[in-house]
Amino acid sequence: MLKIFLVEDEIVIREGIRNNVDWEKEGFFFAGCASDGEMAYPMILKERPDILITDIRMKAYVLSSFLCSIGGICYCMNTMSASVAQATGLEMDAIASSVIGGTLLTGGVGNVFGSFFGVLITGTISTLVKTNGKLLSSWSSIAVAALLCFFIVLQSIFAMVKAKKK
Repeated sequence: MLKIFLVEDEIVIREGIRNNVDWEKEGFFFAGCASDGEMAYPMILKERPDILITDIRMKAYVLSSFLCSIGGICYCMNTMSASVAQATGLEMDAIASSVIGGTLLTGGVGNVFGSFFGVLITGTISTLVKTNGKLLSSWSSIAVAALLCFFIVLQSIFAMVKAKKK
């Protein structure tokens, strides 16, 4: 029987996992749980579990929150205003940049470098349209939307080819 140890900071999730899984029926022995790494480390050394379940996304969420707050501060400093209404619609630009950079809408595929290149592509399109002088500024949104539709169709084709291979 394999020993399992759980480290989760949210008590509802920790207790839910611990109490709602029939560990013995599944062939595991639940060795224990802890709310953070400092508390878990001595218990892990004592119990020597075979499988350690941890909340690894917590660090990603903290980093994401920190970077979002820095971005918000920079945006407020750039516009000299703290009005929330000024950034309306920018979340769609972020999603479009990520998808154009290769991140799947379904998740699980993509990386930071692809998203970075997606931002560069959408920024280049926007700059070219704005510096042209003959086109309305709405054409940059139209061009990005067309490119986004193209990449969504391309992702769908790749998903169908991948499903056929299985």
